[in-house]
Amino acid sequence: MLEERKQRVLESLRDLAPQLRDALVEPAEKAPRDESLVDALDVEGRR
Repeated sequence: MLEERKQRVLESLRDLAPQLRDALVEPAEKAPRDESLVDALDVEGRR
């Protein structure tokens, strides 16, 4: 049961990550990018 919940949460984070990344990166295109924010949202990269 806990494992199923963990999977659902992970899938939800994967669905949200691109939207959050886009929301944070777009305004930063005019300013220097803060790679730590983009990296923090990179769920796939941490596996």
